[in-house]
Amino acid sequence: MLSRRNLLASAAGVALAPLAFHRPAHAADKPAEIRIDWATYNPVSMVLKDKCLLEKEFTI
Repeated sequence: MLSRRNLLASAAGVALAPLAFHRPAHAADKPAEIRIDWATYNPVSMVLKDKCLLEKEFTI
């Protein structure tokens, strides 16, 4: 029988499992180019494009 405690413990184990295999990023892992597709129907996408926020964030 599954109790609440077992269910919560299982859910926590499943949620935290990817963290056990996470490899930290290194400088060599940076891509040379990032391509973004702008969606005209998405307000967030348009604000990012209009204010050049991604360009400011990812320029060297």
